[in-house]
Amino acid sequence: MQQIFEQLMQGFAPKTTEIYRKKAAQRRKESLRLLRALKSECSEKHFTEICEMKRLNREYCREDLKNMFSEGVLYGILAGLETACGFPEGQSLLASLLYGNFADERHRISSEKSRALLQKFDAQYNKAEKDLNTEQFLRVNDIIDNEAADIYSYTEAYYAEGMRKGILLGVAAGELAKTLPLV
Repeated sequence: MQQIFEQLMQGFAPKTTEIYRKKAAQRRKESLRLLRALKSECSEKHFTEICEMKRLNREYCREDLKNMFSEGVLYGILAGLETACGFPEGQSLLASLLYGNFADERHRISSEKSRALLQKFDAQYNKAEKDLNTEQFLRVNDIIDNEAADIYSYTEAYYAEGMRKGILLGVAAGELAKTLPLV
């Protein structure tokens, strides 16, 4: 299933505004300043661990965007099927999903890769919390938050693109289903 989502995502490049680019540049500049300060204060071992945690966080956030795209595709397919087939009242798949708390965080799509990355990140994070003093750890948090904010600013674009492609697939599947004889 993940391969299908990867194929659907090929060529997708979310657009960004000038305002976002300026904010992102400010966040990166601030993160770089904090990282340099940490490098001068921490041992090489701790600094390497901080860089690894930063990398894991970035990789996890990017993988999570792919998960959001996948969710958009699935909800889009349901919306397309319902649009094309006109489900009877009381049998709406979308209503069941939305009112049944399926949109709840606990029901989000999460790939094996993103779960593994999150587990590794959490281990690094907990280790850093024990190893670093409070001030250093707060700076690490700021660096991670800045990076996550940059990546997650694309959330709506990934989700919307997934929905758009899902609706197209769902409508096509619904139209095809109408032509098939009932068994």
